[in-house]
Amino acid sequence: MTDIDSASRVGTETALEFSGVVKRFPGVVALNGVTMSVRRGEVHAVVGENGAGKSTLMAIASGAEVADEGSIVVGGRRPAGGSPREALELGVSVVYQHASITPDLTVEENLVLGVPARLRPRRGDVSRWVREQLALTGCTVHPHDRVATLSPAERQLVEITKAAAARSTILVLDEPTESLTAQETQRLFDHIRTVTADGTTVIYISHRLGDVKAISDRLTVLRDGETRGTFVTADVTEHRILELIVGGDVAHAFPPRPGRTGPGTSCSRSGSSPAVAPTTSASTSGPARSSASPGSTATGSRTSSAASPVSNPRPAGCGCATRSSTCPRRPARCAPGWRTCPRIATRAGCSSP
Repeated sequence: MTDIDSASRVGTETALEFSGVVKRFPGVVALNGVTMSVRRGEVHAVVGENGAGKSTLMAIASGAEVADEGSIVVGGRRPAGGSPREALELGVSVVYQHASITPDLTVEENLVLGVPARLRPRRGDVSRWVREQLALTGCTVHPHDRVATLSPAERQLVEITKAAAARSTILVLDEPTESLTAQETQRLFDHIRTVTADGTTVIYISHRLGDVKAISDRLTVLRDGETRGTFVTADVTEHRILELIVGGDVAHAFPPRPGRTGPGTSCSRSGSSPAVAPTTSASTSGPARSSASPGSTATGSRTSSAASPVSNPRPAGCGCATRSSTCPRRPARCAPGWRTCPRIATRAGCSSP
């Protein structure tokens, strides 16, 4: 998508606006004065670490949660809040990371029941209507397949098809490519470009910065429940986005561990920010970490003490934790006693148990 194409497609009309939104849960402030404006016809990405408040903000937009303070305006109207049906009538549809379609029903039944009554086809037109909706998103499942028999990727595409069939003016996609292949991701991007060309607004929540850079027009960074800025995607680098997400220099936030060197220490591409979770070689020159949990090695032994060398080195071929711009590879199988790093997008590789 070129800057010219984006500029000609995205207008200045506001489709969704949050002003000073606050949401508290017992013991935590999930959102603290979040302000964000989304334009009609744009792909607006929302990025941040786990717990930054992204999903909570979208839950408020969808009517699943009610803000404790602040306001939300959808297409010039201020919803009462707390009603997903009202949000759907206002044109807001959410595709959650974990599919919400009913597994015991068929694809056809889920699609028909998932749209407002005024949009449901007549009984004699159901099969044709369902095939048309599936074709729009490139979903190749059979309408009579039970959802329980589908793969996670197929369920995600059915979920997206259901939201698109509701003729939403605002489509929220929460980690939509998490279970999709590269080919399925490309089909999804093609569909996003098609619906935004017709004026639909897409809010794209993802930790995969490569996807964010490829599909979004603007992005908003959330950290600790607060807005850290809204930017034109083409004008901000991935490294700068990471700095905003973690609240400082990436290398300072996640410094290399002493003595951890060897292949796979960095999995960054040219021009990308460095991966900051180093990997372990077979021999360690620095002080070793002790592990309270069992670490299975080739001999099944446990790491003896903090002063001993690491007896469970990073296995060859143990890949990156996520596939993103800074970690382009998919996870490889880790040896017993090792796990992928939980810090999404900002750390990669494996760590000892």
